Amino acid sequence: MKFIAQHSDGTLYTIPDTAIHINRRPFYIPPYAEPCLCQIAAAIRIGRLGRNIGERWAHRYYDRATLVAHKYSPSLPPSQGCCFDEAVSIGEWQETESVLSPEQRAKADHMIAEASKYFMLRQGDILLIDNCEAPFVLNIGDRLVRAPYLAFDIK
Repeated sequence: MKFIAQHSDGTLYTIPDTAIHINRRPFYIPPYAEPCLCQIAAAIRIGRLGRNIGERWAHRYYDRATLVAHKYSPSLPPSQGCCFDEAVSIGEWQETESVLSPEQRAKADHMIAEASKYFMLRQGDILLIDNCEAPFVLNIGDRLVRAPYLAFDIK
């Protein structure tokens, strides 16, 4: 399994699977990641194997969607600042139509077509497709809740 995300300039990058933070468990801010920012994004889960997928057929390749909290530190280099352990909290998977707007589904189709040019997409891969909110600072003692998909304490 891999995470694939996209910078604002359109560049694709991968996030290791060690970055998964299990929903509802507390997130401990690493001492080297001060300040720790968080961005809420929509994500899709790939449901079948594919390579060089046309945008027209991309909707067949994802089966569920959710919200994720992608935590990062702007004080670290980009390759380290967004990929540390437990940097991505995954919400509960829902039907795609209940989470994604039509515009987000179109963006997901485009991202699948683009990512499948460079990566073999496998069942269980997760694509972070759209930032839903502006970044905000995480502080110790806060509780992040984006009901009904995502909730955890920050310690």
